[in-house]
Amino acid sequence: MEPIFEADFKPCSYGFRPRRRPHDAIAEIYQFTSRGHVWVLEADIEACFDNIDHPALLARVQDRVGDKRVVRLVKAFLKAGILSEDLVIMDTNAGTPQGGSLSPLLANIAL
Repeated sequence: MEPIFEADFKPCSYGFRPRRRPHDAIAEIYQFTSRGHVWVLEADIEACFDNIDHPALLARVQDRVGDKRVVRLVKAFLKAGILSEDLVIMDTNAGTPQGGSLSPLLANIAL
């Protein structure tokens, strides 16, 4: 899925992107400030991974990914649940699993 969506992401976005490091963002900031720009915006969305809306995210994935098996896998990933400390599985109605290998891509798709 990454190549499908990566083509549409804004070049000024650096978070959780392949071949993009914090040093690249710093270099871009330096280029802009050397051309007279005086503002830099750095943002961190509080609880971003926890609050991603599943239906909206799945709609974006379905719009771009033609293989329904992949869409079903993404949905299963999102709905897998959380295992609590007392070994009870809790439903997940929003958000993506933090630390999951797919979660950074899904967060960028949602954003």
